[in-house]
Parts: sequence; structure tokens; C-alpha cells
Amino acid sequence: MSLLAVASACCAPVARPQSDQPARAPREDAEPEFLSPNEVDAPPRLLTPIEPTYPRGMRIRGQEGDVTARVLVRADGSVAGAELIETTHPQFSAAVREVIRAARFAPALRAGRPVAAWVTLRVRFRLA
Repeated sequence: MSLLAVASACCAPVARPQSDQPARAPREDAEPEFLSPNEVDAPPRLLTPIEPTYPRGMRIRGQEGDVTARVLVRADGSVAGAELIETTHPQFSAAVREVIRAARFAPALRAGRPVAAWVTLRVRFRLA
């Protein structure tokens, strides 16, 4: 029996984080590095389950929780990076951080072509 329920990807608009790196001039034919959900025709879709290990201490205490993450999905469906934006407990965050990079997605589509884009995921930890 699974101790973890994973909600599907949420597609609320996500702003691109600011970088301390100087901006490079984009090529005229280049698309932005990562598009926000409102810039794509179809957002990335999770293909592999995100199944972090339920933290032992949280299970013993009977605590449930949620972690919300912004995930950068490359045009090939692999994860380029993730930012945890909300959590009910740091132990849940650590568990999600360990497995999120291995997740696989169907990439976002823009004009029928795969593109790199942001997607927001919520991972729910629930005791059975």
C-alpha cells in the first residue's frame, strides 16, 4: 500500500527567477531558455511517479504534509533543476529534493515543438 499520494502538475503561471548572472544577448532565432506555463500550448506532464521516502520521524509522529516545487523541465523531458517554494516541514522537503531530479516528463509544447518550461508540482505525504 502506498504511503504517498502525488498530485498532478499544477499549471499556475510561474515567474522566471532573477539571476545574478549578467544577461546574455539571445540569438534572434532562439527561444527563451525556460518558458512559463502561460507561454506554452501544453505544459510539461509528469511521466514517472515522484515517490520520496516518507521521513521516518514524521511517520512515527503521525505527521502528514505537502511540498510544492517549481521544476525546470528541459525540452527532452529531463529535469534541469527545481526550487522548493512551500513546505509543511523541512524533512518533507529533503525527501522530495532527493528524488525530484530523477523525474521524467513529457516536455511542454509550443507550436507543436517540445520546449523547455517551468511546471509547479505538489507532492503530498499522507499516511495510509
